[in-house]
Amino acid sequence: MLTPTSALEHLRRTRQERAIEDLLFSHPGLIDPRLAHPKRQVTLSKDSRADLLFEVGHLFILVEIKRDIIRPASLSQIQRYAARLQKAPSRLRGYLVAPEITAAALKALKQSPFPLVYRRLGVDIPTTIKVCRQCRHAYDARLHRCPRDGQTQVL
Repeated sequence: MLTPTSALEHLRRTRQERAIEDLLFSHPGLIDPRLAHPKRQVTLSKDSRADLLFEVGHLFILVEIKRDIIRPASLSQIQRYAARLQKAPSRLRGYLVAPEITAAALKALKQSPFPLVYRRLGVDIPTTIKVCRQCRHAYDARLHRCPRDGQTQVL
């Protein structure tokens, strides 16, 4: 049973992760400019659900979001998801998105059977964005101009 304090903490955690997911679902180009039209909370088995899943040609791209730190268990999780997709490793890619990663997880990431990339939230992926009025792409709010077309007008 959740106490009021633990219920509040649970709600805060799930909302924070959901807010990151909302941002990346709406603006997947923040992860990788090639990405568009994600599937969200894709059920891969009874106990496995990918945060975001993209299909780019014959390539499947999994995105797992963590609100705080990526640990080796996070890598095991995304690798289980990849196994559930039952696709050749050459047809799978993955992104792990979080503010931090442990040294052990970073080491394990390099030994993954399929390519995995860590994208640091707040550095590689901005948490505050602007949307260009001209091209409609999201970009880091710290930039003065849209990196795609150089425009300064935003929505």
